[in-house]
Amino acid sequence: MRQWPGRPVPGSGRAPDGGWDVTGTWRPPEPIPAAAEGVEAPAGALRPPGRVAASIATFVLVAGLALGAISAFRLLRSSTDMLSTMVPATSAAYATVYLQPSGSQELALSELIGKFPALSSPSQRSRGAKHLMTAILQGTGLSAADVAPWLGPQLGVSVSSEAPSGSAASFSAYAFYVSTTSTSQTQAALRRYRDHMTSSGGAAHRFSTREYHGVSVTTVADNPESTFQGISCGLAGGGNGGACPASPAPGGAPASSWQTQFAYAVVQGVLVMAGSPAYLEQIIDTQQGRDPAIAANADYQRVLGQLPSDRLGLLFLDYPSVLHLLNAELGGSASAPARNALAALHPYRGFGVSAEAVPGGLAVDSTLDFDPSQLTADERAMLGVAPDRSTAAGMTPAGAVAFYGFAGTQYVVRELVDSLGGTSSGVAGGLGQSGVGTFLGYLDGDLGVELDDANGSPAGALIVGTAHPAATLAFLNSALPSLVDSLGATGPACAATPPASAASCSAQPAPAVSTYRGVGISEIQLPRTGVTLAWTVVQGEAILATSPAEVRAIIDTRDGAPSLAGSPGYAGTAGSRPATATGYVSMPALITLIQASLPPGSRRSFDDNVLPNLRPISSISLTDTASPSQSMGHVLIRVS
Repeated sequence: MRQWPGRPVPGSGRAPDGGWDVTGTWRPPEPIPAAAEGVEAPAGALRPPGRVAASIATFVLVAGLALGAISAFRLLRSSTDMLSTMVPATSAAYATVYLQPSGSQELALSELIGKFPALSSPSQRSRGAKHLMTAILQGTGLSAADVAPWLGPQLGVSVSSEAPSGSAASFSAYAFYVSTTSTSQTQAALRRYRDHMTSSGGAAHRFSTREYHGVSVTTVADNPESTFQGISCGLAGGGNGGACPASPAPGGAPASSWQTQFAYAVVQGVLVMAGSPAYLEQIIDTQQGRDPAIAANADYQRVLGQLPSDRLGLLFLDYPSVLHLLNAELGGSASAPARNALAALHPYRGFGVSAEAVPGGLAVDSTLDFDPSQLTADERAMLGVAPDRSTAAGMTPAGAVAFYGFAGTQYVVRELVDSLGGTSSGVAGGLGQSGVGTFLGYLDGDLGVELDDANGSPAGALIVGTAHPAATLAFLNSALPSLVDSLGATGPACAATPPASAASCSAQPAPAVSTYRGVGISEIQLPRTGVTLAWTVVQGEAILATSPAEVRAIIDTRDGAPSLAGSPGYAGTAGSRPATATGYVSMPALITLIQASLPPGSRRSFDDNVLPNLRPISSISLTDTASPSQSMGHVLIRVS
């Protein structure tokens, strides 16, 4: 598809495109005089592609068929990332958000947010955006009015995996990116910030500016005794009375006591605030073509190729770089569990998440790439499990509040047992002596966990396939009473010397057994909880629930009662296609459970302030599929 030209570089004389600004207001195109922006790009500098925003208003304003056709075509474009060409290829993480996404996303998002009372009107969105900007800018001397007029279509953040040259710590290798529609207005806001920070109220800050390959780079240093941390502190939500108390009284400090806090520059229409001058210089080198950009990273390209191209935002993690960064930060001080956790990252390559407004909701897609040669045999087997329709979802009652299930339980269990056994010989011996390791070896097929509403109280059950039903039931009949006995033995009565009732402390409780629809159900009460644990094994499925009633409901479903798998909400989302993992939350059922659990005062506050903005959400669903080299997830927040 042809890509339309994007937002012009300041000084080009071409009007910027209109769009929804951060205040939630439609901003029409405005002409820019050819010489209005005084800062020209360096010779040979790359001009980043921009984006052309569009909205429903385009259709209202067009007067002729030709203009209507052009506007309709523009709505088909994807969001263009103008930041990825300046983010260094060494970045361990990169995230971006489009404040003015493509026309198709604007249309879908406008329809979506209009259903939430807190966001339904431009004035409400404006107040919310102003409040957020005020919190971010607190203590900088700037207000939302100083920033909103030039705030561009895209924000971003990156973290490098390497300590930049001249910097002692890799934590300084971060940067925030704010695209701007007007270099002159951006520079004016930066001057106001500088004036504020060097005035009598902020004399503990020093600014120095120099040229780097045609770009003015300003470094901000402060007296370490100053508790104000400038913009970086404001971004953390600080300010007076928070994490950033007021600056100390003005006064000089020895030159050796001044420490660099961050550096900033306007780089080809983007305000960049970096944790160190060296990292900012690396970003400038990347934008001007002297260093490779993340856009050329093979893992980045592969991940983006598996995610929707038209999106509201993106997160990318380069796992080899993340691992390099963590190893550099931890050095030789990492504990054994930490080293094991880091070793588990070795097979991972790239991870990406994107958000997209779709008809009827918001979709979040993710992809994680692996190096199969570095996976264990069980991990490769897990990734090779064929997608299916969850057996556990088919046994879960239709009115369940929430459900999560996955296939290939046996591989997950084996990997878990191997990991636990590898921590120490004592753990390995305990798994063997207790019989837990043998029991876990019985489990296979699908596993599901469900949350239900038992007359206003939470209830739940675990449903898992077993290859040895009789042996599984025998283990549960033995292990669960022993577990309850051990819990009871820690109670006050048994802790007394002598115990209040020696007989009650020494006798292992015996489970009660009942029969329902030809199935035996064992149950035992957990001490001091009011919860009755119930379990059975039926048709190759082990069921462990928080009440006998929950087990009976699952047996009813097995015998033909409506199941979650057959309910319209689940079947139309998480159950719409085979998957290796599925998740589902029924928002109306969850709301009912929350309301029943709240005391009267909190219930009124919930109903007045929270409920109106939860009601539009009908469900949240998850599906995950895998292949030998990747795992892909899809979350859908359905809004009606």
